[in-house]
Amino acid sequence: MENKEEDGIIAKLIKSKMKLKIYVGIGVIAGISFLLFLVIMGTLEPITSLFSTDKSLHIEDDKLNDSQKSFKERINKVVEAYEKKHNIKIDKSLVLSTLMYSGNYDQIYDESLQMDQNSLDAEDEDTEDLENSATKEEMKKYRTSRWTINKICKSMIKDNNIDLDYFEDNLANDIVPSLYKDYLDEAHPESSARAIARDIIENASMYKYFLEEDEEESCTQSGACTYNLDGVNISNVKVRLMKCVDEGWGTPIEGEELVDFEKYVLGVTYAEIGPDSPAEAQKTEATAARSYALTRPGAMGSSAGTNIEEKDGQWILSLRNCTEDQVYCDPDKGCYAAGNNTGNTVHSGSNGSQYKGPLAADAPIRAAVAQTAGKLLLRGDGTVINAGYLDVDQRRWIELANTGKDYTEILMEHYNSSYRPYGASTIGESNCSSSGSSSNKTCATNNAAAGPYADWKQCNAPWSNLSVGGGGSVCSIGCAMTSVAMQMARTGVEISIPDFNPGTFVTAMNANGGFTSGGLIYWDVSQFAPRFRLISAEYAVGGASAPDQIRSLLKDGCYLVVNVRQGGHYVAIDRVEGDTVYMMDPGGNGTNLNEVYGFDSKMQAICYKVS
Repeated sequence: MENKEEDGIIAKLIKSKMKLKIYVGIGVIAGISFLLFLVIMGTLEPITSLFSTDKSLHIEDDKLNDSQKSFKERINKVVEAYEKKHNIKIDKSLVLSTLMYSGNYDQIYDESLQMDQNSLDAEDEDTEDLENSATKEEMKKYRTSRWTINKICKSMIKDNNIDLDYFEDNLANDIVPSLYKDYLDEAHPESSARAIARDIIENASMYKYFLEEDEEESCTQSGACTYNLDGVNISNVKVRLMKCVDEGWGTPIEGEELVDFEKYVLGVTYAEIGPDSPAEAQKTEATAARSYALTRPGAMGSSAGTNIEEKDGQWILSLRNCTEDQVYCDPDKGCYAAGNNTGNTVHSGSNGSQYKGPLAADAPIRAAVAQTAGKLLLRGDGTVINAGYLDVDQRRWIELANTGKDYTEILMEHYNSSYRPYGASTIGESNCSSSGSSSNKTCATNNAAAGPYADWKQCNAPWSNLSVGGGGSVCSIGCAMTSVAMQMARTGVEISIPDFNPGTFVTAMNANGGFTSGGLIYWDVSQFAPRFRLISAEYAVGGASAPDQIRSLLKDGCYLVVNVRQGGHYVAIDRVEGDTVYMMDPGGNGTNLNEVYGFDSKMQAICYKVS
C-alpha cells in the first residue's frame, strides 16, 4: 500500500541551490534541521544530555551560553511586549525560524535591513533596557533587533489572527529579500524567495522548545483564544458568575473567582449535558454553549446581570449561573444549589442539598470539549449565532450522535431545522494559543479521536473499488488517502467536498490532479480544505524515541499521517499516552501502533495544521 509524494523538480533545485549557498557562506550544510540547530547553538557536544523522555527537544537554559541566553531573552521580551500592546498571541517559533534561516545571530543586527527609525513607536521603547546598555553599539543592536522582530510579528497577523498564507507572502515579498538577499537565486529571485519563505514556515516547529519556558505547560486553551464577535476581536476572556433571581439579579456571586472562558465552556458542558452523553453530543453542547455565552449579553441588552466589557486589557463576560442563562459547574470543585428550581443560583463547591462532584482529571468529557476549543457556530455573514438550547435540543443532539453523526453535522442540521431556523453556515475557529494554563490539564496527545471518521477503512467499504489515480483501488493502495481524509474530518475545518468521506475525497482528488498516474498522493490537499495546511511531509521519526517524537509534533499542533511497515502502509495518528502511540488504521482494526506495527528505525511523518 505504498504511497509517496512527488516533489516538483524545480522546487528541489531551488532548495538545493539555497542550501549550497549557505554551505559556502557559513561552512556547514544548511537547510534548517535540528542537527544544524544544535551546531549553531553550540550544543552539539553534550547532545545526549539534551534529550529525555519528558522533553525530547527542549533545551534547558543551563545548556545555553550567555550569548544564546541573551538571544532567547531578547526574542521573548520583544514578542511579549508586542503581544501586550496589540492584544494578540504571536507564534515565537515562526519568529525564530525567520531569524535563524542563515544560522547567524547577528543577521538581526544587519544594517542592510535599512531600519526606518521613524517606524519605531516611542511607546514601545524599553527605556530601562536602553539605559542599562553599556555602549551605543549595544543600544543600536537592541533597537535594530526590536524593530526586526516587531516587523516579523506584524507580518504574520491578518485580521488579528495568525495567517500563514499572509505570512508566507510577506516573507517572500519583503522579509526574505531584505534579510537573505545573498541566498536568492539571481536567475529566479522571486521563486527562490518563495521557497525560502516556505522552508521558514515548515521548519518553525523545530525551534518551539528553544523558546518555551516550560514544555510541560497545558495544551488546553483556557481563556487563550481570540474570538471575533461582530467584527470586534476579543481575547483573554474571563467569566464573572452572577446571581440569579433567587439571590437577586445584577450582582456577582460571593466567593467566586473569574473563570477562564474555555474552562467555563467545559463546566457548562459538564453541567448541562453531562459526562455520560456521547462525545459528539458533548462537543455539540460545548460549541453551542460557547456561541450562546458570547452573544447572550447582546441578546439581553446587557440586562439582568449580563454584560461583556473590556477592562485593563481583559474582557469580562458576566452571565447568570443558572438556567436563566446556562449552568456552570466547576469541573475541579463541583457545584451545588439550594434547590432544583429554575432560577436557583449555582455555586462552586460542595455545600448544599443539590451537589454535583468534581470531574476526574482524565474524564473523557475534558478531552471532548478541548477538541472544540475556540469553535463558534456562524451564519453565512460570519456573525456568531445565539445558539440557544433546551432539554429537548440536548436530547436531539444525543439521538443524532448515536446515529453516528459528528458534532459539526449535528450543529448544521439542528440550527437549520424548522425548530431552530438560525441559518447556521459553518463552524468558525478562533485563534487559540497553547500557552494557557488550567487546572484541568488536557493535552492534544490525550484527546482520543471520536467520530465516524475514526472507523473509515480502505476495504469492505462503499468506496473500496474506486480507482486511486489509475494506479489501483482504494482497497489496495488507498491507505495514505484514507488517513489524510480521517485527519481532515477530525479537524472540523470547512471542506468543499459535499458528504465528505474517503469515497467523495478520492473522487475529487482524481478529478483535480491529486494523484500521480501510478496512484501516488500529492500531500497538499488545501484546494479542498484551505485551512488544512501541509506543514511538512519530511519529518523523520522512529525507533525507541518515536513516541516522544510523535508526542512533540502533536503538542505543536500537528495532525499526523505516518508510514509503517518499512513505508508500505500509512496510518493516521490519534494520540500518545505514555509510551503507547494510538492510531486510526485504514487497513485494520488495531489501534495500538506499537503492538500492530512496531516502530521502524526511520518512519516518515506528514504534518498538517489548521491555519
